[in-house]
Amino acid sequence: MISRLPPVGQRVPLGPLGEQPAFPGSRVFMVNSGTAALGLALRAALKVRPSATQVILPAYGCPDLVAAAVFAGAMPVLVDCSPDDPGYDLDLLAAACGARTAAVVAVNFLGIRENLHEIAGICDRSGACLIEDCAQSYPEEPSPVPLDAQILSFGRGKPVNLLGGGA
Repeated sequence: MISRLPPVGQRVPLGPLGEQPAFPGSRVFMVNSGTAALGLALRAALKVRPSATQVILPAYGCPDLVAAAVFAGAMPVLVDCSPDDPGYDLDLLAAACGARTAAVVAVNFLGIRENLHEIAGICDRSGACLIEDCAQSYPEEPSPVPLDAQILSFGRGKPVNLLGGGA
């Protein structure tokens, strides 16, 4: 049975979503995987900043991050993590983020939330969109900063396991 299941992207049958109490004021788009959701968000970021061609991703992360960037038509730029935690090295992130940056993807590595306050400041200075990837976590509280997108994954092995799908 397991050999017949695709590794990602299994459709989840859902009816109309309507109002989502977990995400007040947000529009929720259900797609076939978290990777597809990230690809959709990155495409939107490229439309917001048509002259930008790059998206910043953590250098230590899931290869699906790069796949989503390539799918969106962006050039992935990898930024190393801090020596003290799994989040971005903020000095390296600030140096990499510029006029050609459409988005910064802040990944909640193993459920540990990135330093969104600092990253939001870097994004504000460069005009980049801020996307929080919650594929390895589920946000129990609203984001402490405004986000342009928040990615969820409901595949096998995820915190909220629906056997597939993303938002």
